[in-house]
Amino acid sequence: MDQAKLDKAIELHSKHDFQSAKKLYQELLLSSENNFYPLFLLGTLELDLGNTEEALKFLEMSLNKNPNHIDTYLNLSAVYYYESNYDKSREYLELGKKYIEPSNYEDHKKLCFRLANTYKITGELDKAKTIYEEMYLYDQFNLLVIYFLHELNAIKLDSKLKK
Repeated sequence: MDQAKLDKAIELHSKHDFQSAKKLYQELLLSSENNFYPLFLLGTLELDLGNTEEALKFLEMSLNKNPNHIDTYLNLSAVYYYESNYDKSREYLELGKKYIEPSNYEDHKKLCFRLANTYKITGELDKAKTIYEEMYLYDQFNLLVIYFLHELNAIKLDSKLKK
């Protein structure tokens, strides 16, 4: 894959020059049709534009080529989340969780926060609490996790932590 073209496309995308970025992503896709990444990037771009059908198409194609890419699960989940289809959103997050090791904490954390939030929105508070408790085992100093556990009455804040 042409790394310079990829870098330029990502830069244009980040600057919201979506049409120019899309053109480069499509060129990369044609030259690297076996690679999942141009499909992922096109799906992400379409998600940024609010074109959920196109985003789903590219992201699902990307996932078929590489089921180990956690950000694809996160973006597929986001498409359904924005459409208020929380069951489908949760389904992709649960699938993604199977491909990630808790030792890969940053990816695990992103996925778990979204999954727990989806459980909270759908009223499955025990499942949300379980995920936050799992995260707490790996990072007992994450104040966001502590806050959500407190919010779910799963942890009490002592005076030292409140400060």
